[in-house]
Amino acid sequence: MSSAAIGALGAFSANAFGAAIGALIGGPIVDNKGRIFVVKYSQLVYMLGALSIIFAINFLMLFAGFITLGVGVGIGIPSSWTYLSETSNPEKRARNVGMSQVAWAAGPTIIFTLGVILSPLGLLGNRVLFGVLLLGALLVYLFADTSGESEVMEK
Repeated sequence: MSSAAIGALGAFSANAFGAAIGALIGGPIVDNKGRIFVVKYSQLVYMLGALSIIFAINFLMLFAGFITLGVGVGIGIPSSWTYLSETSNPEKRARNVGMSQVAWAAGPTIIFTLGVILSPLGLLGNRVLFGVLLLGALLVYLFADTSGESEVMEK
């Protein structure tokens, strides 16, 4: 794979253009459907991206998976930050948002570390890594409770 192709994967990943595109989509949906709804259903987009990456047989599938995964992350961003801000104690709101940013930065570090650990497995290691991410998204999807969303939105 060329360095330009690798650069394109990084540019459209979950922390770059893919997320920016998703955030543009997610903001209006959050305003219309609610935060928890978006957190829950953005996981479907994320899982589709992860599955595309796991089962990629060529660069186009891999690239499409990275874009889709990034868009899924981005769709969830406005709901996550809004929810965190609205539910935090006002005296600790900025600290909580700051800690979320630290966690946001720690995520790629953890995944990179796991990638290094799994690298002896080659492509299988990459598939296992994205399988773990897929499982995490599935758990969020299954356990996100949208039943009380309308009450929170009215406040």
